Amino acid sequence: MNSLQTRKFWYHFKGANTPPASGSPDSGPFVQAVAFNGTVAPNLGNLDLSLGAAAAADSASVYMNDELPFLISDLIRVEFLVQVDATIDAEATIAFGVCSAFNVNPDSMTECVLFKMQGNSKILCESDDGTNDNRDIATGFDIRSDAWQRFVIDFSVGNTTVSAGASKGGLSDVQFFAGNKNYNALRRVASGQRFDVSNYIGGLQLFAIASKTNANAVANVLKIREICVEAKIS
Repeated sequence: MNSLQTRKFWYHFKGANTPPASGSPDSGPFVQAVAFNGTVAPNLGNLDLSLGAAAAADSASVYMNDELPFLISDLIRVEFLVQVDATIDAEATIAFGVCSAFNVNPDSMTECVLFKMQGNSKILCESDDGTNDNRDIATGFDIRSDAWQRFVIDFSVGNTTVSAGASKGGLSDVQFFAGNKNYNALRRVASGQRFDVSNYIGGLQLFAIASKTNANAVANVLKIREICVEAKIS
């Protein structure tokens, strides 16, 4: 008889190679996609997604080559440990989370659950399952430039009561958590919004994006220290 277990998949970037170009995942699960002066490179134990200082429409992204290794119904928790180098510029966007088909514009992703900072350091939450689209939900938190910060997307704890029927599981109420300075306690954010992704039944992949419009002459860097995915396995 098969028994259902859980497993954690850790992605560390200390000593990591630079992810290869899109379409050739030869040195690990991630590939990169860059435009203009954007770069993706390991740096002192981090993976840095960097935007150039020149006025150009830079982007620097990593994703899992659209392989979609994590079935959404198996996901329990996704965790990112990240930091930015400075206040997010008015023309810059930072985003990270899980998605189906990757797109450098997170608002163009068909199915996704993500954290986003757009035009400032205010943390926003988003989800889209192809039917329910929740965008730019405020959290009241800022992403930090002076310390590492933990971000969690939980697919397991939410529970939605349905009139005259059984309660729905966690996919109907995905929850977001953000940490305080230097690994301090997580706090649930955007709790006033229900993030329902129960209409999607397919796979997802990890991704992270730094991008800006061509009007921006200020650089930003998203630093990723580690990512952890907890999922059910049979």
